[in-house]
Amino acid sequence: MDLLSTPFTSGETLSYEETLSSDEAHSDNEALSHEEKLFLTPLTRYQPWSLYQTDEIQIHTFWDILGVETSMTASSCLTDAYAAIQVVDEIISDESLEYWKHRLAYVQLQNILASLDVIILREKRNGHIESRRGHGNNTIKYGILSKALEGRSSANVTRLRVRWSRRWSLIIGGSMLLAIAYSDKAETLVRNFAVTNAALENVQSLAVRAMIDGIGQFANIPL
Repeated sequence: MDLLSTPFTSGETLSYEETLSSDEAHSDNEALSHEEKLFLTPLTRYQPWSLYQTDEIQIHTFWDILGVETSMTASSCLTDAYAAIQVVDEIISDESLEYWKHRLAYVQLQNILASLDVIILREKRNGHIESRRGHGNNTIKYGILSKALEGRSSANVTRLRVRWSRRWSLIIGGSMLLAIAYSDKAETLVRNFAVTNAALENVQSLAVRAMIDGIGQFANIPL
């Protein structure tokens, strides 16, 4: 089974009581409706832009350091990938860290997995990775991840982290503000595989509009 791109089965949908249909999504510049606000309120923290401003330097410093320690380049090798994955895993596993650090680490894990394509192609050309039918890049990526986390995380935990990294990337959408903004209930949506990827993308779209609505005096805060 391709564990990096396992599709959601039919019927794995979020009920209307928990999400809004995708055809109700609007442009980022359009104010939220009353119904949308009611839906989004439990998914976001109170005045998250204020929370972001309080910890802005720490947030950006953390993200910058994480990028330096884990980003892949065209010259990166499998050893670099193993080390990067282990750094991210240590952050995710450390329950003493702030919640937003875990979320950004999941986003970076997804970035690492995406960047492995270049390494895999080069390793195949050099004969270090065997190309065979039914053994695509996603399967190879999972093998790399499993080797990096051998003795650190169980196979089940590794599978979950792969899926959660994809889902955090969808609901955060590259926004450090949203990594701060989402409440614990939003985290339950990410971990609930009955909630589709499309539903998470819809939440992200609504959250961006909510941030635009609410930032006001904090207008210098990037989305």
